[in-house]
Formats: sequence, structure tokens, C-alpha cells
Amino acid sequence: MRRGDWHIYHLPGLDPIPWKAPEGFIGRRSGSMFVGHHADPSCTGFKEAVAEDFPVHNPNFRTFPFEDIDLIFWLWRNTEGHNVADATNCQKLLEDSLQRILFTNDRQVQSVTTHWMEQGPKAEPYIMIGIRRHVVPAPPPRREFAPAPRSLAGEHDVGEDPF
Repeated sequence: MRRGDWHIYHLPGLDPIPWKAPEGFIGRRSGSMFVGHHADPSCTGFKEAVAEDFPVHNPNFRTFPFEDIDLIFWLWRNTEGHNVADATNCQKLLEDSLQRILFTNDRQVQSVTTHWMEQGPKAEPYIMIGIRRHVVPAPPPRREFAPAPRSLAGEHDVGEDPF
């Protein structure tokens, strides 16, 4: 499926969940202490669901070969029994889950955007994913900063307004 230069993929019925930090622990092995981490079970379950469902709902997908890619996510999340989630934590887990499915490594991702389409107790769970070869947008013009007037410049002022 294509929309312009974006390839669009769907995960109907899959509720986006927020990433949770792994739980850390200290252990002892052969007399030495070490630090380890356990991934949150809900995050592991979500990654497994994406790995199972993605090829079912998107049978003609391919892993993107480009070194630099852009991602866009549109999310519908049912919050019945859950708190409202922030976009960046859902984005992180979804991006991690798509690694080795839609792209080789998340270091390929140069730009990622997430949009909440609906988040509430009546929302139908759905995830839509767009991917394309990275396009560098033209930056806005850079401003040249004039030095502050001498009467306003402090002893340690470098004379430029960073904002």
C-alpha cells in the first residue's frame, strides 16, 4: 500500500501501550555481583503481538533497505481499565517492536512523528504506520542575532540572544 512516497501499514485491533522502563536487579554469580534488567511483561507481550499480527494484516510488506527512514504513527487507544498514555512512550515501544520487521535497526530512523487519533474508553484499538525513505525538510531561515545594547549587556554577556 502506498500513499505518495509513504508506505502505509495497519494493525487493527492492537491497542498501543506505553513503554515501561525495565526493572533492574542486583545478583551474584560465582562470587561476583552484577546488575541485570527484566523487561516489563506487557512490553514483551506487545512486541510479540506486533511480530505475529504485522505479517497477517500486511502480507505484502517488506523490510525497508534504506539507511535513513522516516516513520509516522497514527494511534487509536482504548483506555478502559488503563490510564491515558503519552505519545512518546507509545511511539518508543512501537518503534522497538517494528525493529527487524519493517526496518533492520532503529538507528535507521531519522524522523518519527506520532498522532493520537483517539484515546478513550470507547476508542477502537488501531495502529497505522507510515514509512518512507528519509526526506530532509528545508529548515527555516537562520536568524542573525544583533549584540545587546551596551547598557543592557552584563559583564558576562556574550552579546547574542540564543532565542
